[in-house]
Amino acid sequence: GLLGTVGLTYGPVAVWIFAALLRLSSDLMHVVLMRTALWCVTSSIALLWLARLSTRLRPLFLCLVLLSPYTWLYSRHLWDNTWLMPLGALALAGYVAFHQAQATWKLAVAVLAMALAVLIHPMVLPLGIVLFVHLLRFHGTWLRTHPKVVVALCVACLLLAAPWLWFLAQQLLAKKAVLPPLPPPPLLPPAEAPVPFWRSLVFPFLGGLQLTGLGLDYFLGVDFWQHPAWVQPLMLVTAAAQLLVWLGMWLAAKEVRAGLRTPNQQGLEFHLALLCVATFCVQWCMQVIVRRHTHPHYYNGTWICYVYFFSLALSSKLASTWQRAARAVVATVLALSLAAVTTAMALQLHQQGGTTGLHFGATLQNQLQVARTLGRYHPDSPIRIEVKNYLMFPHALPMLRA
Repeated sequence: GLLGTVGLTYGPVAVWIFAALLRLSSDLMHVVLMRTALWCVTSSIALLWLARLSTRLRPLFLCLVLLSPYTWLYSRHLWDNTWLMPLGALALAGYVAFHQAQATWKLAVAVLAMALAVLIHPMVLPLGIVLFVHLLRFHGTWLRTHPKVVVALCVACLLLAAPWLWFLAQQLLAKKAVLPPLPPPPLLPPAEAPVPFWRSLVFPFLGGLQLTGLGLDYFLGVDFWQHPAWVQPLMLVTAAAQLLVWLGMWLAAKEVRAGLRTPNQQGLEFHLALLCVATFCVQWCMQVIVRRHTHPHYYNGTWICYVYFFSLALSSKLASTWQRAARAVVATVLALSLAAVTTAMALQLHQQGGTTGLHFGATLQNQLQVARTLGRYHPDSPIRIEVKNYLMFPHALPMLRA
């Protein structure tokens, strides 16, 4: 695993996934296609499972998020962090299914999905903590009457984590890194500019950004959208998704408040709202404490909660016909706008071969072309690299050439 910014070596699950895909094909373009398919299928299964469990959520509105440009980007990234999105969604869906009708396999899906997610990145811990506390609070009797299931799940999680725990123990006992330190790159990534403290207070409320077409300059640079000018108005239209997330937060908080006042009416919708609202609160506390802000992937661990808020706002019961018609129009316009922005972004990325920025860079196809071109020269030919991405991450080009 990679060494994180807080000094903790991340878990190995993402490496296992890519190792399995590389067993199927050594062509990295095929690996990306398989990774994208696996990501989208897992996410879709989790979303449709949640929609089937809930009497309120509509499958079409839940799956609307798959049209987002952030979904397009994160489903294709050869990276560890983005696996938190489908695994977190699967953990929530499995646990809600278990809460509705206790079955061992449902709890196993939730526990193993969460264990795999934690062994990718600790960013998913807010969701894991809330699911664990809810399990102890509302299903303590079931756990006590099924000790074999509890022991089996604990052993399974321990076996999954054993290589990582052994590695961390070696680090602690040796009081130094087990792996030899890597030489510093020729060019370091630019240092982040300091931001005021209030940014971390506000940042968790902006998780709906991943369901919009806003903020793409983070990946593509400020000059990327200069040519297709018609995209700009559509990007502003997609901001409606963030407004719907805020509306969904309010509706979920209202549902939780009503359920706490009348405990005898705490149905599935109450518990689903409780899980997502509590996860958001824990995430807010965690991000304020560790001062996390700016980067959109900090929402990946609790992505499913923002998707729930968004879908809840679109799926809530409306009394009048004109309100239902207005909601249908909003959903249709939002879907078309997201699809148009995502398509325009994807086409331009392929046409230009990517960007020169830190958060996206050249497309994999372009990098493979560079590696193949260099392979036609004599091995002793001198190479002068002036591409910033390769100077900041010098392992990439030799790896691709090999």
